[in-house]
Amino acid sequence: MFSVANPVSVSLAQELDPRNASMMNGLMMGMAWGLANLMLMAVAVIAEDWGLERALQAVSVVGGLAGLSAALLPGHAGRPA
Repeated sequence: MFSVANPVSVSLAQELDPRNASMMNGLMMGMAWGLANLMLMAVAVIAEDWGLERALQAVSVVGGLAGLSAALLPGHAGRPA
């Protein structure tokens, strides 16, 4: 699930600082994978306490909210939204 966002974060990192694209790519991907691992631990705790079904329901709700939040982001200047 999280590997789908890798190309987007790589291209965003290259736009943020084109002269240091490889450093920015490493920072973006490292933070994304680190956050994914932290969230995985939180889901595991929820699954242990409330059960796997509830944990997966929580993941789907959070994913849906993230999608709605991304849809509300403004377009990039110079490109269509």
